[in-house]
Amino acid sequence: MEGFFTILLTVLAAVATVIGARGECHCNTTSACTVFPSTPCSQVGSPDRCLEGWFGQYCQKQNVALRRSAVQSSTYTDLDKLSYVVRNFTADLGVDGIATTFVNSKPLTCAHTAMGDQRPSWTVSLNTSSSDRIQHIRLYLRDEKYLYIIRNNGMEVLVGSQMCYNWSKTEHPPPIANVTCRQPLTGSNVTIRIPASDSFLTLCEVQVFVCSDGWFGTNCDKQCRCLKKTEVCDKITGQCVSGCAPGYSGMDCQITCRDGRHGHHCQSECGQCKGNLPCNKINGTCDQGCQPGFQEPTCKECVDGMYGDDCMSRCGQCEDALTCDKSSGECAEGCQGHFMEPLCQVCSFGRHGHHCQSECGQCKGNLPCNKINGTCDQGCQPGFQEPTCKECVDGMYGDDCMSRCGQCKDALTCDMSSGECAEGCQGHFMEPLCQACSDGHHGHHCQSECGQCKGNLPCNKINGTCDQGCQPGFQEPTCKECVDGMYGDDCMSRCGQCEDALTCDKSSGECPEGCQGHFMEPLCQECVCPATPGCLNREAPVVATLVTLLVLMVIALFTSIFYNRRLTRQLAASLKKVEDNYISLDEKTKDPVVENTYEHIGHASLYVNAEEVHQGRI
Repeated sequence: MEGFFTILLTVLAAVATVIGARGECHCNTTSACTVFPSTPCSQVGSPDRCLEGWFGQYCQKQNVALRRSAVQSSTYTDLDKLSYVVRNFTADLGVDGIATTFVNSKPLTCAHTAMGDQRPSWTVSLNTSSSDRIQHIRLYLRDEKYLYIIRNNGMEVLVGSQMCYNWSKTEHPPPIANVTCRQPLTGSNVTIRIPASDSFLTLCEVQVFVCSDGWFGTNCDKQCRCLKKTEVCDKITGQCVSGCAPGYSGMDCQITCRDGRHGHHCQSECGQCKGNLPCNKINGTCDQGCQPGFQEPTCKECVDGMYGDDCMSRCGQCEDALTCDKSSGECAEGCQGHFMEPLCQVCSFGRHGHHCQSECGQCKGNLPCNKINGTCDQGCQPGFQEPTCKECVDGMYGDDCMSRCGQCKDALTCDMSSGECAEGCQGHFMEPLCQACSDGHHGHHCQSECGQCKGNLPCNKINGTCDQGCQPGFQEPTCKECVDGMYGDDCMSRCGQCEDALTCDKSSGECPEGCQGHFMEPLCQECVCPATPGCLNREAPVVATLVTLLVLMVIALFTSIFYNRRLTRQLAASLKKVEDNYISLDEKTKDPVVENTYEHIGHASLYVNAEEVHQGRI
């Protein structure tokens, strides 16, 4: 924004300079004034195209003596030899606007003093302001014979009463004399005189020049370059009270800024113009464009998105797509996403990749990863896979890759996140992790089966022990074989009479060393002969027990039969007595209650409680 206002002020100052310098147009055609002052009214070598009384290529120089009131010390009069007309060479003919050196031109155009004038002089009143200073005067003198020329020896030119210029008594001006006052003078009239007595003063045309507003110099050929648009510079020196317009310096504001500088007093440096060309010395613009990265028109700032002294550095990822500071590259509002402040050009710690959207892996020593491709140049934390350290090495899983995969089928690796074996487990390992033995197995690679644990609980999957004990008949702690004295698959068979009280084979029940006494091998559970004394002694208690049980069962059977028969006879007698009582009653005297009782009895169960019979209730 500051740059914009600088350009605006510079342009306004430049426009003001042109307007102030332009002043009024004194070209004699409208078309010429249309392009004034960028194009002169008159071209070199062409006729003047100025209004009467104005001179110069830009018609910037005015003759303020034209047709002004003039007087002279005397007037020469003669008779035309051809026409016999009296000719009066009056003072006004010296400012009639006809510039010639021929005194006898027709009509008359020269002023001439009379013979015998002791101090011939000529004076014109000027059309000028009191502030205008006069420095340049042009004289058109008689140029016919040398005799007439030397009459002007010692001629003096005065502005007001001040000497502008003079020749010595032995010198005379040329027929057309461009007089420059020794110093600028202010006055309302110009006087020309000959100090010699008894001489003639002949002036065919006198032109007194004053510069138009906006021009200055001896020949009014320099344009004013004032900062203030309404100011008219000093028409002699060109000095501006307000100072020089942008692009100019010096006392007369005519010194253009050196290449690389512009503006008021040439204090501003040019921007980075294309090809290192100089900028416009008034407003600083680069007419041919800028060096890459710089912003037109002044090429002093970087284009949006670039920064640095040479504008070759690209802005980072600023928040809300704002442009960065064009000097430092910093993002005032912070960064997009995971970029690092203040430049927002590299990913913040732990991020990498396109727009820093990816997280770094587990680099060794928690060092940051490569912010472009995410690799860990110093290696990975234990368990992670190089180069990006984002996945576990084969055989490990988990967030920290510190968990070892189980026994996956076909030696495949497990899922690196969950640890599950997608194709199942080897052998008798338990899905999905395949790290523990399935129920019923234990030991190395789960190759061993559990024993007969109590309540069919699983055994310890490392050493196979049954922590809650064994099924009946099995030996702790693993419950895989029978306790001493039992054998068989279920350990429910008792060993026979093995020799030396040794235990039998726990699988087959056989006695490896033979049997005690007369028991029969291999199980040693039966005698060789039933009559063997040793065997009778062992079978007698068993036989006695069986006989006793048989006797008791026979006694119980007979007691039950007797008791049931007695109960049946008592019930039959009770039913017969009740029926006889009912038949003996007259039909008319039947009591309804008794009838109902009969009906009730008739529907009663034939089974009667023996206790009731015994008590005589029936």
